[in-house]
Amino acid sequence: SDLAISETTKNDLVRLTGINQSKVDVVPLSSSIVASRSTTNVGSKPQRYVLYVGQRGGYKNFPRFFRAIVPLMQADQTIYLICVGGKVVDASFTEAETKLISESELTDRVLLKSVTDAELAEWYAGALCFVFPSLYEGFGIPVLEAFSCGCPVAASNTSSLPEVGGDSAVYFDPLSEESIRDAVVSLTD
Repeated sequence: SDLAISETTKNDLVRLTGINQSKVDVVPLSSSIVASRSTTNVGSKPQRYVLYVGQRGGYKNFPRFFRAIVPLMQADQTIYLICVGGKVVDASFTEAETKLISESELTDRVLLKSVTDAELAEWYAGALCFVFPSLYEGFGIPVLEAFSCGCPVAASNTSSLPEVGGDSAVYFDPLSEESIRDAVVSLTD
């Protein structure tokens, strides 16, 4: 018997390899991040922010997500975007990301952080919402991390994400900036 981390991954495995689906068991992953009663020193945190966690390239869909929330951030000067993790090169965004962000004139409110798990739990706990705009995920552990810290989640309605988030997340079409923006607005109003 083979193991898969989600029904989506199992279905992909069966489709791509032709393996008999009765030979594949699904064993979901879990989050190791938990909200802590004690706080670490994460420095000064904005009062109101949307959280993005993880890699930002390719199928992670960061540029479309960013373009989707620019009007929201321009309309509400109190909202920041905090990006945690991913490829943090010299503590800065990639050249393409920097260009995208600077064109929006929001550079001072889009921050990139490299954090420990304890600090990440605090970023989740204080966020207006966590947004996961990925085009494909075999599982999507950040969704569970956000839930475990009491953080509202807006996620793509694709691949394993509806399976992982169930009825507890707000879903959007990751190919539609308007759909992404509407989901984020529903959690930040």
